[in-house]
Amino acid sequence: ARGVCAPPVRNPAHAPTEVGNMSVAHQFAVREQKGCSLIAGPSHSEPYKLGDDSRKPLCETKLDLVYSPDGSLLAAIGADAVKVYDTNSGSASASIAVANCAIASFSPRSTYLLTWERLTDELQASGGNLRVWEAATGKFLSGFSQKNFSKDAWPYIQWSSDETVAGMRIADGVHLYSGSDLGKGVIGKLSHEKITSFSMSPGPAPYKLATFAPEKGDKPGSVKLFAYPNLSAPLSSKTMFRANDCEFMWSPTGSACLVKVTTDVDATGKSYYGESKLTYLSGDGKADGSVPLSKDGPIHDAAWSP
Repeated sequence: ARGVCAPPVRNPAHAPTEVGNMSVAHQFAVREQKGCSLIAGPSHSEPYKLGDDSRKPLCETKLDLVYSPDGSLLAAIGADAVKVYDTNSGSASASIAVANCAIASFSPRSTYLLTWERLTDELQASGGNLRVWEAATGKFLSGFSQKNFSKDAWPYIQWSSDETVAGMRIADGVHLYSGSDLGKGVIGKLSHEKITSFSMSPGPAPYKLATFAPEKGDKPGSVKLFAYPNLSAPLSSKTMFRANDCEFMWSPTGSACLVKVTTDVDATGKSYYGESKLTYLSGDGKADGSVPLSKDGPIHDAAWSP
């Protein structure tokens, strides 16, 4: 069995309500042998006791479950379709005919649902295998062809927090689109050769994008920070050797970003677990630099204060 918890309620329209005897404030979803269900936990004033009236069976999917960021919707990925449920009522709001969907995710305001499935000739001819849907209704909005899949690079399309702008990585940078109408085409592009990952900042405009390209041969890896819509030159740029992978960690407001760069092999031979570096980038590009460590070696974790 696998369970996922509903995110904290952010939209007053989705404040805790009763669904039968289900309290959305303590809701979680479970995927088990017989399918998936919504389950409401007891309130803090009651002893822990769950009965049949606290469970809302949804469907027989056994693949995956994804909550929307505001907790109002739940996507259940099945072999033949992705079904979207209203978590207040437990009723299906949309059934999206996506065969063999491998992964799905919602946009920050839960307006859009992004899905990916293995690319076929049929999908290539009909608009692509990376598709954007209206989350509440299942209406198809736009599609792209994305042959290869990497969970580390997911989601391939990222929206700004207000969904005004969306970005998608390409071979030599990132294409920017209108967040509400990706079908209108590219509205901006930032360039970064050999890019393997990027990250859109949380928070209000100006929207920041951090990008990473790993080292290759005698060329160092690089991290760049851009601010939309001024994409012609980065706000800041750092180069570094022994940089194969990257993780972006934005502060809650998007005013700064910690960049964790790692390599699988420690060139000095001091660590079996490889080598890590942590770089600080301010969102305005006025301050950047390496975070000093007490000892060289792997960085196990880093986190911002809320």
